[in-house]
Amino acid sequence: MIQIRKFQLALLLLLIAAIGFIYLSLPSALDADLRVKDSAGHISKPPPKKGAKIQQAPTKNLPHFEVDEFGETSESKFGKAPDRQSAMKPKVEKVDKAPQPEIIKAPANTSSEDVRNDEEWRHYLDSIRGLAPDKLEPKGHKIVLLTASDGKGHNSEIKDLFRNVNENREEYCAYHNYTYQFFNITKYQGDGRPAVWGKIPAIIEAFQANPEAEWVWWLDTDAILMTPSVDLASLVLSPEAMKSRITSGVKIRLPSGAKSGYYVPETINPDKIDVVIAQDHHGVNAGSFMIRRSEWTVQFLNLWQDPKYINQKFERLEQDALNAIITNYPKIQQHFAFVDLRSINAFSVGSDDMGWMTGDLVVHFAGCWVTKECDSRWRDFWKRRQSITPPTA
Repeated sequence: MIQIRKFQLALLLLLIAAIGFIYLSLPSALDADLRVKDSAGHISKPPPKKGAKIQQAPTKNLPHFEVDEFGETSESKFGKAPDRQSAMKPKVEKVDKAPQPEIIKAPANTSSEDVRNDEEWRHYLDSIRGLAPDKLEPKGHKIVLLTASDGKGHNSEIKDLFRNVNENREEYCAYHNYTYQFFNITKYQGDGRPAVWGKIPAIIEAFQANPEAEWVWWLDTDAILMTPSVDLASLVLSPEAMKSRITSGVKIRLPSGAKSGYYVPETINPDKIDVVIAQDHHGVNAGSFMIRRSEWTVQFLNLWQDPKYINQKFERLEQDALNAIITNYPKIQQHFAFVDLRSINAFSVGSDDMGWMTGDLVVHFAGCWVTKECDSRWRDFWKRRQSITPPTA
């Protein structure tokens, strides 16, 4: 009898050990989706030289990237968290006539003239709507151009800023039949967070408000679309463009400018890319980036705005938090397509690889406030931007 019980106990222990081994061997659904596959060309971290120390982004008290960190909260953010297939092929009713761009209420400290809504302007937008000869996908209302502001900050010295911004982006979106949205970001600041953190809930709201949208392009207020003939699919969002634009083999930088020890992959799978972004000398620059609708994106946005990141007191706030996520979670990196800065975020002043040149889509006035040149630079580039000529009768 004793021998039988010993045998049963041994079997039980073996069973427990086997279950434990299987549990530890199987990654979570999210971890499996984010797994680095070096043989497929995804990002891998090369072994450091003997005795060398690789500087990492701050990691104090940062949240873990695990499935159980999200749960129902992440799903409620978009109303429904679609999988990638349903996100890429949303079921929507056919739209016979493009909806009008959202008419915006300007931030409280700007004038009513910041939003142009006169009949002549609306007639002009209707005359150019959808005229762009865009052929590649995604196109039309599958793309939302999003800007949000509280009307404050360093950009307030630029005269007629919001009027210029709205005219510039309404014109570009009308021509390509994209959707343009502007949110007053003050509605996201109830918890006292700095205004820049409002871009994350603004992105979530943009997806909620536009069920047809596959991509949201976040663009800071202090930027001018200079070459409106350039469409986003042929620039970076189509699979072909994404493969050609990625900065293969380039080192991923830290906010300090130091090397993180990670590299942009030599090859990518466009179907796995959820964020298109560029780097400057401080690492990723969150002033202009594209983000795709997917369940992964829902989870990622919730991670990015986790209170532990918001309260971390990063020098460059949400931008440094994004850098910390990328460099502390290597498996997330394969969802990012790193492109050269001039593709989507050229600076008004900079070296050949960062400064705007004729033909670049957008110019971003990042850092212009340091030398108090924001208004003068803005006026200069505003005069140089290309316009769309409306068709003649």
